Amino acid sequence: MAVTTSLDVDIFDAMMARAASEGITSRSGALRAAVREWVRDVERQPELHED
Repeated sequence: MAVTTSLDVDIFDAMMARAASEGITSRSGALRAAVREWVRDVERQPELHED
């Protein structure tokens, strides 16, 4: 599955900084790690993400 998204500079920089702290050096790896974390967050607390 492919999903098009856009990230502002601050979010992108924060994502890359966190990834670097976890030893992830590529943008694609950083994005995969961020998406995994976002999905885990939604699974843990779905009521916070209802639209």
